[in-house]
This record gives sequence, C-alpha cells and structure tokens, in this order.
Amino acid sequence: MNKFAIAAVGTVAAMALTTGLAAAKSQARAKGAECPSVNVLPDAVRITQMSNGKVDLKAEIREPAIACSLVGGNAKSKLSFWVKSAIAPNSGVAARSVPYFVAIIVDGEVIGKEVFQLALPFKADRKLMVKEKIARIDIPVAHGRTPEDYSVTIGFQLTPEQVNYNRTASR
Repeated sequence: MNKFAIAAVGTVAAMALTTGLAAAKSQARAKGAECPSVNVLPDAVRITQMSNGKVDLKAEIREPAIACSLVGGNAKSKLSFWVKSAIAPNSGVAARSVPYFVAIIVDGEVIGKEVFQLALPFKADRKLMVKEKIARIDIPVAHGRTPEDYSVTIGFQLTPEQVNYNRTASR
C-alpha cells in the first residue's frame, strides 16, 4: 500500500533540440534542505519504441532534480527532469507518449511506486526536449529518520523486450 502521494502536472515545457544537456546526474538535491536523493535507474534511463520491427522513437531521461521541505513529519518534494527524444528518419512526425515511473525507496526497499505517461508533442521537428515536473511527492518520514534516509528513483517503465534491447544495444 502506498503511504505517499505523487501528483504529476505533466509536461511543462517543450522545445526543439538545439543544444545537448549534460549527462544525467545521479543525485541532485536542493541546497540547504534535507531532501531525499533522486536518481535514474541505470537500466531504465533510455527507452526505444519499435514499429513494424524498426526503431520508431528513442528517449533518454536527463538532469533529475528534487527540492523539498519538511512539514509535519512529511518530506514534501517537487521533482523535475528533462527527456531528450527523437523520432527515427523513416517514421512519421506525430505526437508520442512514453511511460515512466517514480518510486520511493528506503533501506533498499520500494515503499511506493506510480507510473505516468509523458506526452512528447512532436510537430515539425524529429528531435524534442521536454521538461517534466512532478508537482508533489509527499513522503511520511518515519520516527527516527530524516528525509535523507529516503530516495526517489525514476526511469522509463519498460517491457521485458525494451530492457533486453537496452542491455544488448550498447554492446
């Protein structure tokens, strides 16, 4: 049973790719605040969607960041990250969506997880960078713990075939 709340606000910014962003950060916390760490699950940082046996779309999560405050025993957090995506040259230019998850972890155990859909509003360009913001992640902090004892892990929600593709395509 999830004891935390996550509210997604959806894609808040989209723009055609003109410059690349730095590689995904494994942890980013707001300075001066006790926050859970945030990271991207290495096997789920990328997603490749196929159509008729050919690559249709590739996307990658980058620059996750979290800000938070401790209010009444709850770590009230806001999460954001960028997604860099591209449509294959042989695919039609049209909007797509990709599933991603947000999981809360303490002592190596997942205590809650939710899956969301990220809209990728491709229009005229085959490349796109979007910023996703999660408006609220409320984590009840157990007695004797701090928000830093928890972590927020994100990644694309992959099928077994997509996981296998990720593991073998980079070889």
